[in-house]
Amino acid sequence: MISCFTPSHPSDYLPQVYESLVAQDYTDWEWVLLLNGDSKFAVDDRRVKVFYDDSGNHNVGFLKHKACKLATGDVLLELDHDDERLRDVGDGQPRV
Repeated sequence: MISCFTPSHPSDYLPQVYESLVAQDYTDWEWVLLLNGDSKFAVDDRRVKVFYDDSGNHNVGFLKHKACKLATGDVLLELDHDDERLRDVGDGQPRV
């Protein structure tokens, strides 16, 4: 399984990020979303795991590290809060 992880403060683009993940042909993924501040995001999809960080630490390296530790997949893939994956990207993903 591939774990996409996204630490995010702004949540404006998260619906588009999610739609780009759902459009993938490769379906064995999870999305670990680590929100800080007062950002909110919810979707009814068991592959999406939303966590909240209330440490007050807005250092992106700290948040990325924490998001990676929450991931359960064999392969980690960083996905920024304003990224979208192209539809056929999953075809080239490694099989672990």
